[in-house]
Amino acid sequence: MANGFRTLFIAAIAVAAMVGSANAAILNVSDQLGMTGGYDESTPIGTTISGDPAIYVVGTVEYHNESGTVAFGGMWNHIATYGAGEKAGIGQIPNAANWGFTGAGNTNSGIPIQLDTPTLLVMKIDQTTGTATGWINPDLGQPEPVSFDVQKVSTNYESDIDTVHIRGGIYGSSSVPEQNVIDYTDVALYYGGDSPFVPEPASLALLGLGGTFLLRRKRR
Repeated sequence: MANGFRTLFIAAIAVAAMVGSANAAILNVSDQLGMTGGYDESTPIGTTISGDPAIYVVGTVEYHNESGTVAFGGMWNHIATYGAGEKAGIGQIPNAANWGFTGAGNTNSGIPIQLDTPTLLVMKIDQTTGTATGWINPDLGQPEPVSFDVQKVSTNYESDIDTVHIRGGIYGSSSVPEQNVIDYTDVALYYGGDSPFVPEPASLALLGLGGTFLLRRKRR
């Protein structure tokens, strides 16, 4: 019996490790506070990611503006992945005070940016289908939502990724000044099977069954 409990204990540790790894940040990016005007804080991943069906960029963004409104025009502010010809960002889109995708064309979520309100942004890139999916303020304590706030398909999303950028700038020939002051915190990148969301209940059940199987096998 003692051996059985020992096996169960070891199996429980293994299950916990497998579940925990699904929430382990692969790359943490330094916070960037008080960002204004044009900026580009680049963080190399340390490898080139290609053919990954689930790359996640996560970060909390907070806007401030003494005018009491979010400035917008031909400019962008985003958290983005870059690589060979690839550019995919989530943040403020040009010519709107809304959240959405930048790069490979701009896609408006229709969700307005709220001043002085920390907002969690999550972008998922599937390099195998060229699909980017975005969520605004999702609950990371739950499985990945089936519904989404913004989505776009582009061949640009199929390209290699090697860098994470926190970036802002002017789009085209716009003369609209950048007046927003923006804080980027808790920015992270997940890939290679890791996810910021908790595993599906079915996955947890399978892990639990695996531990039970190990215990029964040991008893025999």
